[in-house]
Amino acid sequence: MPLHIDAYLPEKTPGCCTAKVYALLFSQDHQALKDPGGGHILLPYTKAAHATFALVMTEHIERSKYYAFDLDDADFTLPANAFGVPYYLEIWERTLASLAYNRDQDTLRETRPFLWSGTRAVQAQLDPVQEDRLANYQAHVSMSYDSEFQNIRLIAFLDRNGELITDPQSCNAAWTDRAGMPVFNTTIVTFIPGFPGLFTWDQPGIDLDPDEVFALTVTILDANNVPHVTVTNPITWD
Repeated sequence: MPLHIDAYLPEKTPGCCTAKVYALLFSQDHQALKDPGGGHILLPYTKAAHATFALVMTEHIERSKYYAFDLDDADFTLPANAFGVPYYLEIWERTLASLAYNRDQDTLRETRPFLWSGTRAVQAQLDPVQEDRLANYQAHVSMSYDSEFQNIRLIAFLDRNGELITDPQSCNAAWTDRAGMPVFNTTIVTFIPGFPGLFTWDQPGIDLDPDEVFALTVTILDANNVPHVTVTNPITWD
């Protein structure tokens, strides 16, 4: 999307400030947006070169006292903000139209954080913890029981917004009968070879009654030590 910077100056007289209102867009390390030729990029800011960093704003033809500066996608490069590290926008008014833009002489009208997603300006930004809390995690488990060899086989995995998590720490599987008696409780750390994130486990020598239903609770611990739980109800057959 285009880069759009705007500001209201309600105390100004309509039409008063042609080529006088301008903006500077700063990063945390004191670089500012500038066109050295070929498009606007972040470059080290110096006060002596203040005028070359000025993004001159135009008063809207229908909305008096509203000033804006726009750049098409092809005319600038602006990386997305790192979490918690906004850009800062300064809105300036040149003292006299006949004078050069000058940081010591001009009037600073407004400063505000400016958040850029990489494609557009945004009003708020989630940090990684907040973003993770909004994500939809889902633990999954599938199992089978071979009554002839009395063997339980199990595969489990965790996804986040439908995408496989490849670095979970462990998977706990707890099988309980209808009376609340545990059949087994084991922690699994083995993945299917070549498929990180897909827990696999099998256990021979478990004799289960036929035509019964059980509760299998699976808890997968993600890389941040957060547990994610799912339950399924295995049924044994003759």
